[in-house]
Amino acid sequence: MSLRFRNELRMELRMRSCQVELRGRGWNPQPLAVANGTGSGVAALNSALQGLQLTELDSMPSVARLTVADEYVHHALLQLEPGSDMRQALEQAREHYALALQRDDLRVQVMPLGRSGRWLAAAVIDSDLQAWCATLEAAGVQLTHLHTALIEDLRLLADQVTEDDAVIALLREEGMSLVRLKDGLPMALAWERLDTSQPGLLEQRLRAFVREAASQVGVGRQCVVYLLPESRALCRCVWDGRDLPGLLPLPQEAIGSRQMASPPPWSDTAQIPTEELAEQLRETGRRQAPAPARASGG
Repeated sequence: MSLRFRNELRMELRMRSCQVELRGRGWNPQPLAVANGTGSGVAALNSALQGLQLTELDSMPSVARLTVADEYVHHALLQLEPGSDMRQALEQAREHYALALQRDDLRVQVMPLGRSGRWLAAAVIDSDLQAWCATLEAAGVQLTHLHTALIEDLRLLADQVTEDDAVIALLREEGMSLVRLKDGLPMALAWERLDTSQPGLLEQRLRAFVREAASQVGVGRQCVVYLLPESRALCRCVWDGRDLPGLLPLPQEAIGSRQMASPPPWSDTAQIPTEELAEQLRETGRRQAPAPARASGG
């Protein structure tokens, strides 16, 4: 838990809902106020802010941290030469997304994974980011930190996953994020869009990922699997590689709002800093501004 020198908003944007917490200055982990909003994207964000304003709130904080669901983000693992700096990693990440997604309207961030030369990249669509910023600015709030649910969940699970080699499955509203750990660091990463209410389909995709990751990273067929459902009750099981039914004790509860956890004090390694964010927005505005009309000769 980090020390807060001013009040701030902690917001978590999902595909069809948004949760916002008002955190006061100091060390107190308990929020001063909580509100939830429903809708899609910006509509949920705006609804949550309006709900917070209806509480007994003296004034709205001027800054906010926003964590966005995996469905809004493109994640990728990059392998660079050990000792590569952030500029080199960022350049390679942008090249990767341009080639893989055939688009150049992404805001990209990178995070080093130890000293392995591996980097975790995250990209959001520029128009989404601008819409989130505009919604917050309309309420008098500035977005200072942008986080992804995948990275935050991996940090929060670090103390609970005791094996150096394991698979982590994070259930989301519209699919599942899969991470294969080797030597305690992510080695393989995948996003599976599926109906998570169908246990058979979920288990089929998970088995396929375990087999593919095992063949790529050189680990055995036996695998420890951690499953984090929306209820936040972490499940652990061991799969010996055989095609036996019932790989996971899959939870059947309905998807609902989860309790938001406070980012640890070192979570700012995967953020879009305020200065960079402001400069990127200004640069976008300059590119989109119409060219001045030329005076016609007489």
